[in-house]
Amino acid sequence: MTNPPSTVTLTVHGIGTPVRPLDPGEDEVWVTVKQFEDVLDAVAGRADVRLTFDDANASDVEIALPHLVKRGLTAQFFLPAGLLGRPGRLTDENVRELVDAGMTLGSHGWAHCDWRQLSPVVRRAFRCRCERPVFFGNTRCLACNAELGYDAARATVCPLEPSGAEGVWRRHGDDGSGPRYRRCGNFNSAVVCSWLLEIDADAARVEQCRSCRLNRTLPDLSQPDNQRLWARVERDKQRMVASLIALGLPVAARSAEDAERGLAFDLLRGSAAPEPVITGHLNGVITLDIDEADDARREAIRESMDEPYRTVLGHLRHEIGHYYQPILVRDWDRCRELFGDDREDYQAALDRHYREGPPADWPQRHVSAYATMHPWEDWAETFAHYLHIRDVLQTAVAYGVSVSGPALAASDATPLYSYPGAAPDDLRAMLDAWFPLTYALNAINRSLGESDLYPFVLAPAVIDKLVYIDGLIRSA
Repeated sequence: MTNPPSTVTLTVHGIGTPVRPLDPGEDEVWVTVKQFEDVLDAVAGRADVRLTFDDANASDVEIALPHLVKRGLTAQFFLPAGLLGRPGRLTDENVRELVDAGMTLGSHGWAHCDWRQLSPVVRRAFRCRCERPVFFGNTRCLACNAELGYDAARATVCPLEPSGAEGVWRRHGDDGSGPRYRRCGNFNSAVVCSWLLEIDADAARVEQCRSCRLNRTLPDLSQPDNQRLWARVERDKQRMVASLIALGLPVAARSAEDAERGLAFDLLRGSAAPEPVITGHLNGVITLDIDEADDARREAIRESMDEPYRTVLGHLRHEIGHYYQPILVRDWDRCRELFGDDREDYQAALDRHYREGPPADWPQRHVSAYATMHPWEDWAETFAHYLHIRDVLQTAVAYGVSVSGPALAASDATPLYSYPGAAPDDLRAMLDAWFPLTYALNAINRSLGESDLYPFVLAPAVIDKLVYIDGLIRSA
């Protein structure tokens, strides 16, 4: 049996005398015109050599392209889209020249970030003391039977061992200098809450973790169905609250920490209530109908409303967006430029939306049809998508998920590979990894006969809104 033929890829970064300041170390990969010509002469006619160019330097067109065409060679040019048009870089017209000459394009990211230098904001993959994987929400390792708990301040699932007094725990292997914990009061409930309370002055005053203490009202837990649905809601609420804490956003319980500006959840069941339960937000209180945790009921509503996506986590991220808008926004003029005038009559906007539907061109300006209803809803929908993107990318980083293709001939710099960064410098850099990751995830879902995992298109106007929200959160 013979080995399959191999291909050598030669990558060129820049040629000749640089016409822009080089980044540190970049001069080490810059070549002279003579060196470049010698390489082309050596590989001309060889089918086992592939030529590629990185970084969108002006020399790609000014020097490389004429030499390639002269020798009848083709190459693939990987372009950092955010650098096009800058001094010393390719322009849009240069990109068209490459395509017209028979060259192919690929994405080299947005702003040429070095993902290797980035550090995680929140961890999404965890290991037990036995080195087996454990997961967010686990309270016991199935492999070694170790007790587990979630430390929200350190964003980690940690193996535990008893620490003297009954009900007091420490991290496995702790030498005595680390924190001591108690379990959340909802550990022995239907939720089986995995979160820990660090034993300090604050823990002496509360019985519940930072997520559970946000609850103001719960459904009738004497009913088994209510317990089941409540547990499902709490699972998603905990995931969201963990992300909010990691982002540095204020998460204070109205009942125990901040009576004026704190957050509270009323978790009610509409099918068992004398009055309809409307999911929504009002002055720091988020109301959620726990019937949304019933998959069959929720899917029926999604179908009847022709929604592409409807989940409990999506509801929670939307409503928390309403809560944070007055906390984060300081320049309301800028906010209204992007999202519209929030002083518009809400009820009139609601009536109009359900009477007339969204405008035909809504995908050009909004992330969803519902976002067109009122500027408040546009903000909340966009905020929810920001959290979607952050959480998925963090998980991809934690599990080493990347996308490396397919390599396609394209007339633009559409990214087709993804190496997710854990905490990129800006939202546009995050989207570098996000778009190709969603292309792959959607394709995988379709191969199983399922609908798209992320059934949304982010138009430039939506990206501007996401960038704005990202800036507010980073400066909060």
